[in-house]
Amino acid sequence: MSKSSMTKDMMVESLIPDDKDLKRASDLQYNTSFGQWSFYGSGAPFTCSATAMARKIKDEAKLVRRSLAVLACWGTRDYTGYSGGVPKKENVWEPFESRLREIGFTWSQINKLESRGSDIAKMLDTSGPYPVLKRA
Repeated sequence: MSKSSMTKDMMVESLIPDDKDLKRASDLQYNTSFGQWSFYGSGAPFTCSATAMARKIKDEAKLVRRSLAVLACWGTRDYTGYSGGVPKKENVWEPFESRLREIGFTWSQINKLESRGSDIAKMLDTSGPYPVLKRA
């Protein structure tokens, strides 16, 4: 196993999202394209916002934390947004999964992240305006 792969394994197994990561993930329900805030009435997130976010993150550790936040807030499933009455598939996990693959994470590491993301989702306090990790 290469040193790089071991480092990625350690990140996947030990990092947790910061409150900022959870806020950013939660904000994927809004689209700020063209300088205006928009949202789906169904509460679906915007894939285009997730794609832009994932593409901008260069630091591996930050990408892992943000990926965990996206998984905890939205999971891996598809959502349906309606634009002008026309349904549109939205999935905010896919851009992060693609970005992780681009920078060298293996499918095994990504599967571990998905599992950890659902575990972290169970530890979220969603009573406020943004989700935060419950403090012990």
